[in-house]
Amino acid sequence: DDIPSVIESDGKKLYQCQYCSYSTPYKSSLKNHEMRHRGQKPYKCRYCEYGSASKQDVTRHEMRHRGVKPYKCRYCEHRAVTRQE
Repeated sequence: DDIPSVIESDGKKLYQCQYCSYSTPYKSSLKNHEMRHRGQKPYKCRYCEYGSASKQDVTRHEMRHRGVKPYKCRYCEHRAVTRQE
């Protein structure tokens, strides 16, 4: 593993991406972000060939396979995997 660059911003420690201007207070978020730059996809879907650098992305993707739609519109019967859909 590379040692992440650390910067100070408003007295807070931030981890800086070595590929772009992204920074975060969370080392794990930086690791996940940098895997995307490198094209690494260690998390794999159990149902198809989909892979991602983010475990959360794969979990959401697998919900689509299973038809799980936990978010319901408050105005109609529409249901979705994410709030943004």
